[in-house]
Amino acid sequence: MSSIQNQGAHGALIYVAIGASDVVGEGADKPDTEAWPIVIYERLPKGTVIHRLGVSGSTPEEATVEQLPAAETLE
Repeated sequence: MSSIQNQGAHGALIYVAIGASDVVGEGADKPDTEAWPIVIYERLPKGTVIHRLGVSGSTPEEATVEQLPAAETLE
């Protein structure tokens, strides 16, 4: 659904994925390596921090209301 990239307090890139089952990796044979946030993460600079906040079944509105505020506070 969506992702946020930001610089953390110590200069590390922070990658946050919000959304639904696609973020969790539902439907992938190997969710821990084949979910789209992981595929993107593996292409980011070394030292990048990833947070997957997706919740299966979330609607775009729910992700915006429930996940986005948490994403904006991560460092």
